Amino acid sequence: MLQFTDLNDILHVVHIRNVTHVQFRETQNNFVVSFHFIGGQYVVPATVNAETASFIAEKLGELS
Repeated sequence: MLQFTDLNDILHVVHIRNVTHVQFRETQNNFVVSFHFIGGQYVVPATVNAETASFIAEKLGELS
């Protein structure tokens, strides 16, 4: 499980085994991290700061 809080103070708990891929898109001051899930067109985007984006990337790297 991956837990993080986005810029809207929403806690996300992502079950990584159900994720097919993750996209990181840099905006002017932040990142949009999009989690794509098994089973169809399920996508959860979250806007996070650079520190949280790095944390997510690091945790995903540990799982691979």
